[in-house]
Amino acid sequence: MNGSAIIGDAHWERRAALQAHMVKEQTVSLASELAEDIVASAVTDGWKLLPPPLPDLSQPAVQERLFEEVNGADGLFWSHNAWTIFSELQEKVDRAVPSNAPADTGQGEPSFEPPQGARGLRPVPKVEPPAAEPMTPVERLDVPSLKRMQAQIDRLPNPEPDENGIVPRSAKSELQWELDRAARWARRQPLERSPLWWLAYETMLEIASVLPGKWAATRQRNGLEPLPFLVPPDDDASPEEVEEYNQKLEERKAKLAPEEKEAEVRDIFCRGFMKNKFGPACTRFEVVAQEATVMARISRAGALSLADRLRPYLGQASAEAPEGDELEEGEEAPADTQDLGDGVLVSMAAIEGELADFIETMQLPIRASAAEEEAAKAELDKPVAVDEDGKETIPAPLLIILGGGFSAQDQEETLLKKLELLIGLSRFAEHEKGGVHVFMGGALASYVLSGVLGMSMGLGAMNGAIKASLREALLEVMRMGVSISLPLDLVCEELASTEDGDEAAEPQDANSGLAAPLAAAWRQVASTPLFLGYSDCRECYVSVDTQHGILHLQKCEPGELPRSQDAPEEDAAPIEADGEAATTPAVTTSGIPDAWTVRDIGPAAVEQLRMLLRRSRGAIWNGALGCHEEEKWQKGTHELIGLLEGRLTGAGEAEEDEEDEEEEEEDEEGDEGEDEEAKPRKEPKVPKERPAEFEVAAVLGHDSSRLLSEMAENPALVSFVSATGEGLLRILRGTPLPGPSAKKQAAA
Repeated sequence: MNGSAIIGDAHWERRAALQAHMVKEQTVSLASELAEDIVASAVTDGWKLLPPPLPDLSQPAVQERLFEEVNGADGLFWSHNAWTIFSELQEKVDRAVPSNAPADTGQGEPSFEPPQGARGLRPVPKVEPPAAEPMTPVERLDVPSLKRMQAQIDRLPNPEPDENGIVPRSAKSELQWELDRAARWARRQPLERSPLWWLAYETMLEIASVLPGKWAATRQRNGLEPLPFLVPPDDDASPEEVEEYNQKLEERKAKLAPEEKEAEVRDIFCRGFMKNKFGPACTRFEVVAQEATVMARISRAGALSLADRLRPYLGQASAEAPEGDELEEGEEAPADTQDLGDGVLVSMAAIEGELADFIETMQLPIRASAAEEEAAKAELDKPVAVDEDGKETIPAPLLIILGGGFSAQDQEETLLKKLELLIGLSRFAEHEKGGVHVFMGGALASYVLSGVLGMSMGLGAMNGAIKASLREALLEVMRMGVSISLPLDLVCEELASTEDGDEAAEPQDANSGLAAPLAAAWRQVASTPLFLGYSDCRECYVSVDTQHGILHLQKCEPGELPRSQDAPEEDAAPIEADGEAATTPAVTTSGIPDAWTVRDIGPAAVEQLRMLLRRSRGAIWNGALGCHEEEKWQKGTHELIGLLEGRLTGAGEAEEDEEDEEEEEEDEEGDEGEDEEAKPRKEPKVPKERPAEFEVAAVLGHDSSRLLSEMAENPALVSFVSATGEGLLRILRGTPLPGPSAKKQAAA
């Protein structure tokens, strides 16, 4: 059929020729476009490739992106004034600092002289095309850079002191003063960069959008005509626009009622709008703003590594101390002491000296400079330990024990500080080969059990901001591979029942503390997946070990369900606080009843601590495990201090070895007295876990140090005891300290 159709087509040859011509034209057109693109991207003068066009620095958006890209590590924010000030300062620094860069003379013409007596044509020398120019760095785009200006100022010579030993002001000191002032000003976060800016904007936009309609409806209900809202003309408006606006303004004034009636309607509108719209909108903003504020605070704490927190305060005590010849005979160096909030007067030199001791005690490789840090890493790099059989042993983790009782006045602020400290101490996982494990007690454990796991912890409600901060903090900690242990039981105290309008309930009996097991509540928690948030584009859930009270992080792909936990064993018999069996509060699957309040950790939680300390290489402790205000609720803290002393001295380990040997001897004697045929087959005995080598114990905080001195038999056994109180804690939380080191910490 095809052949017949072609033969019958009288214009077949013309169609085939047209098709070949079109293919040729399209091929030539595509090749021409490709060649034009290649030619447009290169020039033939010296075979030099052109770099891409530079961005236009006159655009504010380009300025903001490049300025914060260069100075983002120093904590600077872009603004029009900051750009202008830094640009002018950059010109001053460039004029004051001589440039040592060699001048670019370009590539000279190649010269070739033929030897004498050579015959033939003069050879043409071969010209090698230069390499393409590298991409222009951001610093060469005239973008002001704080680090570059500081390096240029440091190269300027220091002025010599005069006859009286006074160093005169010089160009270097003037430039340094201007640079420091500009940096301090640029570190102030603009209002529009605040996490509350858009929340406030949306709230005001919501209020303003309904204002005209509400005002018109109020006037109509009171027998008045609605008044239109008029937008004033621009300053450069035309005379016609101004005349039209004035005409509408006169028409609006004609609709006004008498002044007394207008005032009455205006008062009615203000009261109703405040009650029905403005007040509820502000209340919603307050709730959302509080949650956004604490979330931003936790996120800032999670963005700092352990080195970022400690390094700005290293090497400052000796660098800032006055020289001996600067002090007169009998004069002491001034001690700038201050109270950081815990009633302890400390100086910056004492805090920085204690920080250096803490780093040395905990064997951290963090130092003031990169060279010192590399040397410290090489020195602290221990060989892999082996056991009796010659096998490599698994490094033991570092145990962090956090507690503390929060007062009713600064409850939220104290909790946020404790969460920041938790995040800071969890960054030890960056340097610990065996990882980090956290045990929580005191009020912190109650908050996590209630706000994250959903257990009832007695009296008191928890707002959404605190719950959000707890979840965000746990996610920041657990994404580092840190697991968290929570108490399996708690010591509670019953409160007297209250009626409506009465004051808060008081304890019924001072000696009615009972241990409440939480096994049923733990099983209830394990039955439902607990979502924490997202990390690396994956959903993060809490995986619960109900038998040991341990929380692990489980990451799932979007849409993937978390793995279910195994069913735990049955509840153990309730145990009283003094160790005897007793009646317990009516603990349900939801946790502690409302008529009871948590006072201390229970015996099962103390056993948890004993096993965790047995498997750890060291411990860092901060905060009482019960109510440190009352001595009768300090049993958990007293047990902890005793366990720490036992691990440091090795007490109890020899007795355990003797018991193991006696059990083995009894088993051997029993086997010898029985016949081989009548002897029952025994299952292989699981080898008993050996305790890890306990190397270090550190106590942080003023209250914890006081409890250690009161309860420990020999406090000198502890490797490190903080004496500066809030000073070292603020460094670990990532909060800048006042003084010369605050600038370096803010820049870090």
